Formats: sequence, C-alpha cells, structure tokens
Amino acid sequence: MSGRPGVTLSLSQDHHALLEDHLLSEDGCEGAAVALCGRRVGSTTHRLLVREVHPFPHEQCDARSPVRVTWRSDFLVSLLERAEAEGLALVKVHSHRTDYREFSRTDDQADHELFPCVAGWTGSAFPHASVVMLPDGAMFGRAFWPGFGWMP
Repeated sequence: MSGRPGVTLSLSQDHHALLEDHLLSEDGCEGAAVALCGRRVGSTTHRLLVREVHPFPHEQCDARSPVRVTWRSDFLVSLLERAEAEGLALVKVHSHRTDYREFSRTDDQADHELFPCVAGWTGSAFPHASVVMLPDGAMFGRAFWPGFGWMP
C-alpha cells in the first residue's frame, strides 16, 4: 500500500457536455482538452473538482485521426501558470473513438513525458490526472502523484 489517498474527479453536467461535444465531434477523430481543477484533500480520497474546461482547437492539433490525437504543449503554458498561482490541478482529457477502455501505449508515452513536467512546473505535492472519454460519454482515468508516479 502506497499510503496515498484515492483520487476522484467531479464535474458538472455542463462541463461533461462541453467535453463530450468537443472530444466526440462528428468528424470521428479524437480530440483533446484540459481541465483546471480545484482540490479537496482528504485522508482517504483526494477529489479533483473541475472549474474550467479548455478544449484544444481541432485545427491547431498536429494530427487527428480516429485512433490518435497529438497537440503542441505550448497550449498549456498559460494554464500551467494559473495552476501554479492558484494551486489547481491540471487534468488532460482526450477521447477514444472506440470502446477501448484502457490507456494505449501512445497515451502511456505521452503522459509519462507530460506529467513530470506538469508537476515540476506547478510545484505541487498533490496529483494531476489523465482522463479518457469513450463514445458513450463514460470516462476513466489515472492520477499522477509527484514523486510517486501513476495510480489508477
């Protein structure tokens, strides 16, 4: 047992609808967004509470297909500055256009490159997260704990 509390994500119906509309667009390609979240630190559960959703514009993606989305990290700079200044968590959200209910190898590689940088920038000892939205609107994710790594 790591001693770290579990991590949950709470979002409003409006935030979920915004994510669903953007990430599951009619073109059938994956999409990406970032959520800035407040935190509720508990001894058994750490809750991330979505305050804002920032869709990554489809036309600014480096590549989009039904099985992959890539985008430039410069989109994150102002969001990371806010996260640092306000003690917020950053949650990366992207879609899977199939019912694939796991993180792909591409997801793993991208997250393992991104989240240590996010943690280093914000200087927080608390988690950030990566979340996938499926075609039915269901979501699953994992949390990155600075200094400890990933937990489902």
